[in-house]
Amino acid sequence: VVRNDSQGPGAGIYSNQYCSPKLTNVTLWDNTAASSATSIFCDGYSELTLVSSIVWGGEEGITTLGESGVQASYSCIFGGYSGSGTNNIDQNPCFASASDARGDYYLSAEAAKQKKDSPCIDAGFGLVESAPGGLSFRTTRTDEAFDTGEVDMGYHYRTSIADIRCYLNASQYRVGDTFDLSVRIANPSDET
Repeated sequence: VVRNDSQGPGAGIYSNQYCSPKLTNVTLWDNTAASSATSIFCDGYSELTLVSSIVWGGEEGITTLGESGVQASYSCIFGGYSGSGTNNIDQNPCFASASDARGDYYLSAEAAKQKKDSPCIDAGFGLVESAPGGLSFRTTRTDEAFDTGEVDMGYHYRTSIADIRCYLNASQYRVGDTFDLSVRIANPSDET
């Protein structure tokens, strides 16, 4: 959620009335709200979980009222976060834009020819290969290199790169065995 301007509380996310949303690898940027000036606002006994995400810009990152709460871990949060959670950072995420307008919220990476690495690279929770949502086939970089190793914080874009992996049952083959592999790539929409 980016550049949302809300008249109510929570310009990016408003969690209320016993809700328990879990947000993983999301990016909220430059959201403003007339009544609360915050990107995430929790009220009414809601319990929001935030993991491997970026909440940046605006005036405040997270606001909770009453019996509500936010469990934030491995996230980059504007202004920091003193509530429940661990391994959060309060550092500029250093966004980079893709030259072909695929998105404006990639993470700056020296390997992608930007001037410096974002502190959000490899700073999320867990390994990409075991993360939900197929992150190993997505990217946070403008050069479309797949996220590998530790999960990057924030939104992961789809790529235009095809990644084909073949797994063999090692008990069926010995060193030196040969086999044929056929791959058929279909593009039903006729788009490149």
